[in-house]
Amino acid sequence: MVGSAAAAHASPLTEALARHSDKDVAALRGRVDPASRCTLGAVYAQRNDLPLASLYLRGCTESELPTEIAGDVAKIDRDLRKKLRDSDLAMIEVVTNPAGMTATITAFPNESFTTPATLYLVEGDYEVEAKLDGIVLKNLVHAVKRSRGAVVLDAGGTVVSGKVIKDGNVDFAEEGGGGGEQHAGPPPAVKHKNLMNEKYQKGFKAEATADPTNPDPNTLEDPFAVRQERRAPRPFWLGLRVGGGMFDDGASQARAGVAVAATGRVPLAGATFLAGRIDWSRRGGDSIDTLGASAGAGVTVIEGVAVLAQLRGDLRFGSMAERAGLTAAAGIEASLPRSPFSAGVRFEQGLTTLIAGARDRAVLLELGVDWR
Repeated sequence: MVGSAAAAHASPLTEALARHSDKDVAALRGRVDPASRCTLGAVYAQRNDLPLASLYLRGCTESELPTEIAGDVAKIDRDLRKKLRDSDLAMIEVVTNPAGMTATITAFPNESFTTPATLYLVEGDYEVEAKLDGIVLKNLVHAVKRSRGAVVLDAGGTVVSGKVIKDGNVDFAEEGGGGGEQHAGPPPAVKHKNLMNEKYQKGFKAEATADPTNPDPNTLEDPFAVRQERRAPRPFWLGLRVGGGMFDDGASQARAGVAVAATGRVPLAGATFLAGRIDWSRRGGDSIDTLGASAGAGVTVIEGVAVLAQLRGDLRFGSMAERAGLTAAAGIEASLPRSPFSAGVRFEQGLTTLIAGARDRAVLLELGVDWR
């Protein structure tokens, strides 16, 4: 019964969403209905082709899609919008006069779209071409990463029902005739200056940047945009940690305690880095103060989350404590985005004895602040 129900809800579109393979892309590209177009956009998004995904998913949230794909397409579209905001793609508005022209751009040689349209492009130079009723307009786009811009293609003249009218005849004779002086032919031509700014006319390059000091006169700025520049990460991190947790030496009852530490990171290749630490803590049932130094390595598993492994050497201050010791430590740290704060969990296991016949171990929850 379960298999029959699954088969009843399966369709070529749901299967394409599940597989998102090259064969699915080829099959969907030949279909023009909204459901296929939106499914193709969702497949491109799952394949991480953000420019084409944004082109095909345009307007899908307002379309009436089949029930079996509507929820998945809506979720993929929401995720795509976040990825586009976080990406380095340039957002370019393509506007034509008249509107509703069929346009192409060299960034997508095999795709067409209807104007006006919003495109997300990789940094580079492209040519836009728009056609309607024999009218062909061309213009250039210079896309800069993480920027906004616009390109305008204007046919000029007066637009009536989607056609450009260059000339015409107007009869001003009053109805019934004989009521005044009669005029034949069009009135005298009146020359008007083009109301469009020169930078939007021939040779315009749409180049947008978040830098308001850019001297390029063709730069377009969105006055309502809220921007937060991403600073390049520093070559090393320094931080402070305050932790609390449980300490246990195996010879007496476990006790709660605190630790204070200074940390540092130096990047290696890829997502790996060297990790160092100097800390103070109070351990054991006899409240033995320890001063430790740790060294090891870590790897960033996803953005803002890293796993660390270290060896810790420490000096002990107490009448019954061994003077020096060695500990293995492991932990996970999460850095809060766009802030200096972090949080983590650390586990330490003594490799040498803390006091005669007893090794200590600790589990700590730590909060910290970093200069990174």
